[in-house]
Amino acid sequence: MDTFKKRLEWLLSKSGLNPSQFAMKLGYNNSEKISRLLRNEKNKPGFDILNDIANNFEINLNWLVTGKGDSPVYKNTDYEKIRIENLKLKEMLKVCDEEKNKYQKRIDELQQDLIQFLKKNRKD
Repeated sequence: MDTFKKRLEWLLSKSGLNPSQFAMKLGYNNSEKISRLLRNEKNKPGFDILNDIANNFEINLNWLVTGKGDSPVYKNTDYEKIRIENLKLKEMLKVCDEEKNKYQKRIDELQQDLIQFLKKNRKD
């Protein structure tokens, strides 16, 4: 694994997270920072990203940045598995909530249409 991109892909794979979930775990609102690093072999992380990774994953940062040092050992404890599942569930709930809001909006529109129709065709 001779590039940061490949080492980051390895970490994503070992953690069982996609870029969006990984970004959420790091506390980001979207995955743009992570996606940028995965798009191009030449892109390098800033200190803020490295700090966030260090605070959330048990990984040798020297290896992650340079490829040198002790080979990586990723410990995915039961607690960590639960956190990962929790992130996945939160993402699923967000999608469900968006769908619910979309359907509720459509129901409201149909109710208004029905009211207008009934008013227009009301027999006095």
